[in-house]
Amino acid sequence: MATDQVMSHSVDIFCTEEWSAVATELRLSRREREIASLIVVHGAAENEIAAQLCISNHTVHTLTLRLFRKAGVNSRAKLVARLFDTRLTLLSKSIG
Repeated sequence: MATDQVMSHSVDIFCTEEWSAVATELRLSRREREIASLIVVHGAAENEIAAQLCISNHTVHTLTLRLFRKAGVNSRAKLVARLFDTRLTLLSKSIG
């Protein structure tokens, strides 16, 4: 299935309570959450994200760099790892 077909069924991972807590912890804006969701769920490239969200490639690039800064990372792979790590940390705090 083509990426554009997959992305037409995009999901916001931050709509769940656990992921919403991650967004709050990292102080992500709504648009940053949308971009992070597309990166995590679809591995979407900047041009694909721009098309999906109807924003410029430059805006996606700027918001992606802001995501990196907030998460304390310097790559998309590390961003994904940081998001999952933050989620696990918050879940373990709520359990214990």
